[in-house]
Amino acid sequence: MLVKIWAKVIISAIIGIILTISCTVIIVRTLLIDNLINEEKNIIIHDYQRTKQILEKEETNLANTQQDWALWDDAYQFIEDRNDDFLAANIQVESLYALKLNFILFADNEFHNTASIIDGLNVESEEAFVGHVLEQVQEKRFFQNSNEEKLITGLTILDGNLMLMALSPISTTEGTAPDNGYLIIGRTVTLEFTGYLGDILQRDITLAVPMERNCFSTKKKAGLACLKKERK
Repeated sequence: MLVKIWAKVIISAIIGIILTISCTVIIVRTLLIDNLINEEKNIIIHDYQRTKQILEKEETNLANTQQDWALWDDAYQFIEDRNDDFLAANIQVESLYALKLNFILFADNEFHNTASIIDGLNVESEEAFVGHVLEQVQEKRFFQNSNEEKLITGLTILDGNLMLMALSPISTTEGTAPDNGYLIIGRTVTLEFTGYLGDILQRDITLAVPMERNCFSTKKKAGLACLKKERK
């Protein structure tokens, strides 16, 4: 009888120990997993914010260039008279190099191309590329950020190229004349830029450009979906 009692006590103790260990393991694992999830979430949020800040800085630089050209008496006069002197002096490949741009496009108020120059892009033809730019601008099919009342900058995909683009009306240097056209400029998001971004974030950044033409909407969170980040 005494043996049976001791057996029951030992079995109960063993079961209690097993249950205690099991509960402890479950609690510890739950806490560890929650901590890991929270840590990973914080890392993602931090990387997103840093990436967003860097892209916004690039957009600001592009916007400054945009304003220099769009609010310019010579550009305004060119839309009025289409003079060749302006083209010869400004719409050249050297201008793209100096401004670190891949394209400059002037259009009238009806979004008809009046002058354009493209360099450093893998496109089928300049005419088709310009048509795609004007189409996206008119339909607002790009990731937008309004820096000013009339100035718009944003990310877009043009013929397979991930690009930063800026758009604003053309006016005189003082900005007092009625708008008579539009200036659109853009530069590609290069491997050098993603390398720079990766160095800051201490991540390997890989460009992944979707083929869908409507990849970017007006929702800002969509814009960063094309940057894949991997921990080093």
